[in-house]
Amino acid sequence: MNHYKFLKKNRTFTPSYKLDFIRYGFNSFLFGFFLEVYLVIFKKYEVMYKSAYKKELERLRDLDNRIDDKIRKNILKQQKLKELNELENKLYSINQNPIR
Repeated sequence: MNHYKFLKKNRTFTPSYKLDFIRYGFNSFLFGFFLEVYLVIFKKYEVMYKSAYKKELERLRDLDNRIDDKIRKNILKQQKLKELNELENKLYSINQNPIR
C-alpha cells in the first residue's frame, strides 16, 4: 500500500488524451511524410499507378466483353425466335390446307 502512495506523490507525468492526440498526430504526420518521400524517391508511385491503370483497363475490357456477349446472345435469340415463328406459320398453313 505504501508503494502506491509513493507513486502517487512522486509521479511526474500525468497522462491525458490531449497530449496523446498531439503526440500521435505528430508521429503519424512524420510517418506519412517519410513514407511519401520514400515512395517518390524510389518511384513506387509510378508502379502503383501503372498497376492500378492496368487493372482498371482489364476490368473495363471484361465489362465490354460481357456486354458484347449479351448483345450477341440477344441477336441469336431473336434469330431463333424468327425461325420458330416461320416454322409455326408453315405448320399452321399445312394444317389449314391438308393434302388429300
